[in-house]
Amino acid sequence: MNRSPEYDSPLDSPLMKSSAVRAKSHKEHGSGDSESAQSRRRKQPWPWWWETLAIAASVLCTAGIVAVLARMNGRPLANWDFILGLPATIAVFSTAAKSLAVVALTASIGQSKWLHFRAAPRPLRDLDRFDEASRGPMGSLKLVGAGPWGLATIGALATVLALGFDVFVQQLVRLETRDVPFDDARAVLGLSHDYITGAKIPAGLDLSSAKSRIEGSTVDVSMQGAIYRGLFGLDSPTLSRCPGSCSWDGPHVSLGFMSTCYNVTEAALDSIDRSIFTNWTTSVDNLSLVTPGGVNMAVGFSPTSWQTVISVNSTTLLKDSRWYSERSSTRPVPPLKPERPDIVRVAMLRTASDRTNYIVNPDQMEIIECDISLAARRFSNVTVSGGVLLIGAEENILMTPGDPTFVRGHGYITTMLNQTHLPVLRINVADIFAISEFFLSPRFVGSFYDGLSLTTQLGAPTGVGSAFKSGNMTQIVHNMTRSMSDQLRSTFNVTAPGRTIRQVAFVQVQWVWLVLPLAVQLASALLLGLVLARTAAWRDLQPWKSSSVAVLLHRVSDYGQPGGAATLQPEVQDMGELKRRAASIKARLG
Repeated sequence: MNRSPEYDSPLDSPLMKSSAVRAKSHKEHGSGDSESAQSRRRKQPWPWWWETLAIAASVLCTAGIVAVLARMNGRPLANWDFILGLPATIAVFSTAAKSLAVVALTASIGQSKWLHFRAAPRPLRDLDRFDEASRGPMGSLKLVGAGPWGLATIGALATVLALGFDVFVQQLVRLETRDVPFDDARAVLGLSHDYITGAKIPAGLDLSSAKSRIEGSTVDVSMQGAIYRGLFGLDSPTLSRCPGSCSWDGPHVSLGFMSTCYNVTEAALDSIDRSIFTNWTTSVDNLSLVTPGGVNMAVGFSPTSWQTVISVNSTTLLKDSRWYSERSSTRPVPPLKPERPDIVRVAMLRTASDRTNYIVNPDQMEIIECDISLAARRFSNVTVSGGVLLIGAEENILMTPGDPTFVRGHGYITTMLNQTHLPVLRINVADIFAISEFFLSPRFVGSFYDGLSLTTQLGAPTGVGSAFKSGNMTQIVHNMTRSMSDQLRSTFNVTAPGRTIRQVAFVQVQWVWLVLPLAVQLASALLLGLVLARTAAWRDLQPWKSSSVAVLLHRVSDYGQPGGAATLQPEVQDMGELKRRAASIKARLG
């Protein structure tokens, strides 16, 4: 079998011999060719313009990222109106910045190879290490681990760090969801500045002679329903129109009702002889207490037979107002209390049920007295979230009722509030009479009993006593007046525009993630500058960079000298000649 001839030295190979011949022939051309070569070198463009331009462009791309993010930082993502989305735009800049920085890194590591061999004799295997380092992170890790460290180490470390370039740039942008109000006329808050329904006093009577009576067919039954709704904890009507979440800064003023309650148990018990409750032999069917506000409370019982458990009663407060009929030419009209125009006073008595002896125990008795009044309510920081209306702040406004004025078709209208910078609040006096009548009627007042033969002896329970069987009675009355106020507002006779609240994505820039991309670019620029300076220090060293042709066109001379040191001698003198030789020589693997 034929075998290829073996050579004692690479210098004896045909490639090296032919190279030597070509080099010799080149030298024999004389000084004329040398001068023309120098002239060609002077005409060649600067060999590092592309790498320098790449570094500059990479920095500009990073500056573009910074400019874009600085403009969008703290702003809604929707403000970005470029044809590409914000993440895509940042990705374009990031990819360009990284790719351009790697261009300079690759060239600098390639040129570091020649500086490495120019400085001192090196093992030829270092050629492979530098080439692998210029191709990617794995080769760079091998170069760093092999040592010794030099200029190329900077480039190798930067190449490894460049793996996280895109990831770190992506972490620059964090989207925060915030609640943002919009004035889109979709948020409406119901208010009421008037309580004027069709209620009328009986025909033939005027306001002073009606004594709070009204025609039953004209009563505002929706307000009576609101009273029951509040007492028994039923759902309130809709008070706002909101597509999701809304806000109303306010303040907003609305006509309504309020309750002022006190625990009067001890004061009411002082109105009778308490020894009655310890006499188990006497039936006190008609026993009653009187509250400090003048409300009579039935508390009858019959030992071993029956007892009162809950009692509800009321008395009108309109007789103390200028609306009531108690007028005379010799007695001045009593004014309403300006801070609380009272309508009615209600009292609730509740005691524990003794199912064995049916004795009322005063120690287990509770009596609450409440005044129900008109009120002007001022709301602030009103919000709707999840369909729930929340009021941040609420306060009463002093009301000064005026004299009623007859308005044809509407009845007697009274202005309740007429102050500067506040809305005018008006009521129909007949509507207030209707409320007073309802609280005085058996539909509200009455008693509940426990015991035997209740139906035959005492009749069926009346009133709303069942609403007070348990719970805080003061809070129950408060819920009632709240429901009455909500009923007025649910008419939406006045509306307050608000703002809908929508979740909007805001751009939040985390600048700390820019450290690694800047470090990669800084390392690339630093390495390029050091390589340029070192290359310029050796004027005979050409910028071969990562050229494989340049390696082929170097011959290894003095191979086999003591110490194993050889010399790499180029067959070409500059990059122009290298390119011409590379273009003109055709080779085939033998």
